Amino acid sequence: NSQELLAKCCFAVWLICQKHEANQLIFAESGGLQAIIGLLAPGSEETLLELAGGATCALCESNDRNKERFREEGGLEPLIALLVHDNDAVKLNSAKALCHLAENEENRKIIRELGGLEELVHLLSH
Repeated sequence: NSQELLAKCCFAVWLICQKHEANQLIFAESGGLQAIIGLLAPGSEETLLELAGGATCALCESNDRNKERFREEGGLEPLIALLVHDNDAVKLNSAKALCHLAENEENRKIIRELGGLEELVHLLSH
């Protein structure tokens, strides 16, 4: 199905962009971050959400510009919303992506304003 194809594409992006700044930037400049953010929708299948979160990690790890772009494209809110998903792998990759994104001062502020800290505390206490 199409969600399975999208999940495989996210996995490929994850592998191709992980710890590779040039690939991270080319993917983002090609509109890739917008595409990934669009996949972080509640109606997406669990595997797709898990791999889109992983791709977000790979795209934003050690890449300040992509951290800014992800925020500017509105990606923080859907990522925070996934912290309450039923699937633990989805929550794990969402939390990991937020770790990378929170290395940016403005992202930390917005994560707090969007209730991200409360969701993380909730996960820690259950």
